[in-house]
Amino acid sequence: RVLYTTNGVNAFAQVLVRDLLQTDAGKAAALDFKKRTTTDIKKNINYLIENHLLADEFYRNSEPVGIFVIVNKTEEEILDNYIGSVGLDFFTRDKEYGKKFARICVSVPHEKFVSFFSKMQ
Repeated sequence: RVLYTTNGVNAFAQVLVRDLLQTDAGKAAALDFKKRTTTDIKKNINYLIENHLLADEFYRNSEPVGIFVIVNKTEEEILDNYIGSVGLDFFTRDKEYGKKFARICVSVPHEKFVSFFSKMQ
């Protein structure tokens, strides 16, 4: 029953992953993952900007960074194209206004990201 209450996470698995990541190969793999992911996030955000999909009104005086951004499509429009999203109304008090936008994850490989979003053009 411990597997159900802890969602399969246990101290042994956590210790094993920690120990693996502390090896030279683990450190190199983690660094490579960070570099690829950071590069892909930037490319994905730029793709959204270039294709007028980024809800730029939320980023007027700032640069979008991080693994989530807001797009100017509804949750339904995004989901209809088999892309995971959460309606912005989930995060806002103004539910009607928030329904016009969705929050998506941009922390995915760029080629895969483009293959999904190019269907919306």
